[in-house]
Amino acid sequence: MRTLVLALLAALVASPADAQLGRILDRAKQRVEDAVSDRAPDPPPAESEAATATPTAPESSAAPVSSSDSEAAPVARTGPAPGADAYDLIYHALPHVGNGRANGNGPFALVFPVEATYEIAVLDAAGAIVSSDDWDIRPNQDLPMFAHLSVPFLSTYEPVPGSYQIAIRLNGETIAAVPYTLTSTQNDDPFNPTTSWHTDGPWTRYGVLRATTGDPDGWVELTCWIHVDELAGDAGEVRPVVYRGSERISAHEGGPSLRKSFGGWYGVKTSLDGDYEGRPGRLLRDALVDGDYRIEVGEEGQPPLRVFHFSVAGGQFVPHERSAIDYEPRADFLTPRSVRERTTRGLYEMVDQVWMISE
Repeated sequence: MRTLVLALLAALVASPADAQLGRILDRAKQRVEDAVSDRAPDPPPAESEAATATPTAPESSAAPVSSSDSEAAPVARTGPAPGADAYDLIYHALPHVGNGRANGNGPFALVFPVEATYEIAVLDAAGAIVSSDDWDIRPNQDLPMFAHLSVPFLSTYEPVPGSYQIAIRLNGETIAAVPYTLTSTQNDDPFNPTTSWHTDGPWTRYGVLRATTGDPDGWVELTCWIHVDELAGDAGEVRPVVYRGSERISAHEGGPSLRKSFGGWYGVKTSLDGDYEGRPGRLLRDALVDGDYRIEVGEEGQPPLRVFHFSVAGGQFVPHERSAIDYEPRADFLTPRSVRERTTRGLYEMVDQVWMISE
C-alpha cells in the first residue's frame, strides 16, 4: 500500500513525457482507490434511511407487551356462591305476635360474602316486595368467610293475613328465605279490642344442633321452637331427651320453663345433659360416638312435641343433605357452619350446625 502511494506521488510531481506515462499514472491511481475501498468500513446510512430502518430484535428477546396487557387483570371470584344463615333468619326474624311484623334485630350471618349491598325483604306470595331495607355488609376480620348484617329492619309496614317470605337478597337474587303464613284473631272485648297474629312456618319443624368447630370437648346445644299453645297447661318445662338407637344416653335433663302468657313462639335454646359417674353435666361432643341418634323434646309425662334425628360417622356429625356447600337453589341452603358471639362482646367463634327436621 505504501509503495503504491509513493509511486503515485512521484508520478504526480513529475512532468508527463508522453501518453504512456499518463496511462501508467491512471492505472496507479485506480489501484490506490481500489485498495482503500476494500479496507474502509461501510459508510453510515443517511439520516432518512436510519429513521425508516426496522430494528431486528435478538432471538432471545420477549415479544412486546402493550400497556393494557401489563396491567393486572381483575381476578374472577372462585369458590362457593354467597349464602346466608337460615338459623339467624328463623331465630331473629320471627314475626311478632302483637303486630305480625318481621322485626328482626340481628346479627344475621352471611357465608362466602362478596363486597356488595345486601337487601333484606318481606315478599308476598307473588314475590312482590312488602317491605325491604338495604345494608352494607360488615366483614368479620377473624373469620373472612363470614360477614354480618347487624341493624334492625322492616318495622314500618302493616301486614295482612297471607303467605310470605323473609328473604336476604343479593343483586335481586334470593340467597336465603324463610316461608311462612300469617293469620290473625281479634278478641271480643269491645272496650279493649286487640289483634293477635299467629305464624306458621319452619318453627313447627326445624331443630339445630350447634357445637364449637374443632373442639371435641365442647358441649352440644340444641335450638328448636315451641309455641306456647302446644303446652299441656298454662306453663311447662320443655326438655330434650337423647337416644342412641334404643338406648337413652342423656340424664338429668332440664330445659326452659314456658308460660302461655309469653304468647306466640318461643326459641328454646338448651344444652343436652349427660351423666358423668353420677354427676350431671353437659353432653360433650366427643361423647357422641358413631351411630344414629334421636332427640325427643317435650314436657315430662306428655307425648313429645318434636322428634329429631341425626347421625355421627367417623367422629363427625353427618350434615343434612341441604347443607352441601354447593346446594341449589341457594335460598334453601342450610349452612353447616356459622358464627356466634362469644361471652366477650365483639368476638366471634365458628360453630358447626346440624340441621334436623321433625317427624
